[in-house]
Parts: sequence; C-alpha cells; structure tokens
Amino acid sequence: MAATSSSPSRLFPPVVNAYSNWGRIKTFDLCGASRDECLYVVESHTGFSGRKPLGARPGLLLHSGMSRKDPVLAAAGNETPGRSLNPDTIVLLPCLDPNEEASTMAIEKMRLATTAGSLRFAIEAGEEMRREEFEWRKIRKGEDNAAASGGFRLVRLSSRSPTAQARSGSMAGNSTQLSALSPAAGGYETVAILAWRMKWIGSTHGFSLYLMGTEKLGDRWALMTVITALRLFSLHVSGKLVLGLEGAQLGLKGVSAGFNIAGSL
Repeated sequence: MAATSSSPSRLFPPVVNAYSNWGRIKTFDLCGASRDECLYVVESHTGFSGRKPLGARPGLLLHSGMSRKDPVLAAAGNETPGRSLNPDTIVLLPCLDPNEEASTMAIEKMRLATTAGSLRFAIEAGEEMRREEFEWRKIRKGEDNAAASGGFRLVRLSSRSPTAQARSGSMAGNSTQLSALSPAAGGYETVAILAWRMKWIGSTHGFSLYLMGTEKLGDRWALMTVITALRLFSLHVSGKLVLGLEGAQLGLKGVSAGFNIAGSL
C-alpha cells in the first residue's frame, strides 16, 4: 500500500493528480501534489478478458501500488457487462467484514441523481462509519477557479442547513472561491473538487482531485471518492459522460490526450 510523506496514515494526500505515460498504453499514475510523488497505478480494463474483479464490465482498476501486479485496491466500471453510454456505475471496495477473505470485495453503486448533471453514491463515513449520501455535481468552465476547465464538486447531502443555505445565497456571483458554501453547492458542504487539467492535445496531466473531507470522513470515504472520480474522468475523456435524468447523452467531447482509456468503456 502506498504511503505519503505528508500523511503516512492515510490512503491519499489532500491533493491527488493523475498523469499519463506515453510509453504505457493501458495505465496511468495517481500522484500526490507533484509528479514525482507516485502513489498508485490505474489500469484500464476492457472486459474482453473477463478477469476479476470486474469480469466482462469495462472499467478501471486501482492497484495498491505502482505495479499492475499489486493487488486491486478498488475498481469501477459499467453496471452491466458490455459497452454502454449509461454512466451508472458498479464500484468494488475492500469488504468491511474482517472475517471475509481478502479477495472478497464489497459492491457499491454510483447512479444518476435527481439533480441535473449529478451522480450520487452512499458510503460509510466518519468515526462511527455511518452510511451517508454524497453527490458529484458538474462544474462548468469558469464557474470555479479551482476547476477553471470544468470538473465536478462532491457535496455531502447530510450537511445542508438553513443557515448554510442563507450563507451560500449571500455568496452568489463569486466564482473565485473553492468553498464549502459555494452557491453551486446549494448550501451543502463541498468535501471534494475534481478539476480537469487537460488543456491541449498531448497533455499528460489529466486531473487534480482536492480531498477536503478525509480527516472528518475517513479513508473509506476517500477511497470511494477517488475511484468514483476516476470513473467520471474515464467517461469524460471517452466522450461518454451522460448527464441528465433521462440518460440523454449531451455529446460532451472529451479530450483523450495521452490517456488511452476511451476504448475500455
């Protein structure tokens, strides 16, 4: 399991960046604040091999180190086998039951939410490991300086209050703050920001992920956040990020750059 110099007890540092490697077609790296701080390797899974844990489902495998031979820490892919434009996602995480075999993985889901342009999941979070719901909400270009090229913010759905909503409204029109009370968060607490970084064809920097909620919500939440962020990124670069309650494709044109993962979805 990868460790970080800034937080050796955590799976992930506060900032996670994804970088491709031109010499490696099927993988890219998750790093810390700099390119030199390598943490984990992410492998594209086509589904053709039927290899576990995703089987025939196209998706991504997050390994627990910098080699494809390292155990799979988490995985995310199509909810059903085969190619699909539906963004509904199956997520595989380590099982919570200590009596289960290490190879046994818990099944979670991320699905389209009632909020337009959003996807929702639930996961155990906090010291008491209570299940909470979270929602990835689209950030449009220019809406937040932390994600100037667009991306997503993750909001904690249990955090909304009248006071927070009022404070959020008072900030309307200010798009420069990466804030837990951003107007775009609708009065909910923002616990993560996923920012696209591909600005030109050939760019190797895929995204930056800012984890603001790890200390409060824990490593299992962080792992779920990272693997669902990877799923959103893979759908984005392949042009298959479907947004809308009825599953209508909006025709988003992902820039594949050096990331050769489009063919796996």
